[in-house]
Amino acid sequence: MKNLAVAIIIVSFLASCAGSYKTVTVRTQRINTSQVLQIPIECDLVVNNTKVSGTFSGVKVSVEHAKNMAINDVLFKHNGDILIEPTYTVVTEGKNVTVDVQGFVGTYKNFQKPVVDTTLYVPVKGKR
Repeated sequence: MKNLAVAIIIVSFLASCAGSYKTVTVRTQRINTSQVLQIPIECDLVVNNTKVSGTFSGVKVSVEHAKNMAINDVLFKHNGDILIEPTYTVVTEGKNVTVDVQGFVGTYKNFQKPVVDTTLYVPVKGKR
């Protein structure tokens, strides 16, 4: 009986130390690029000449993720599409990452199809 109890304790100890894993299933579909129709679009980029800033702080996040979230903060606050000349200040303290970003907010406006007279068009021959 004593041996059985010891065996159960050892087995339960070994089972509790077993690693766990997570699986993810992804379905993909190949795209035939020769069948994709791409139409070029022209637009104007309007850049605000006032420098703005945003910040993000997180625990156990990568610096790259923190930078992207700081840019997201700026663009959301100022209703922008792109941040021009971003400048980052990164502070890492243990597992905490804080990123401050500054830059100029730009927005895209006046979307239109390109006019042939103002567009340099170079035809490219490819496989179809």
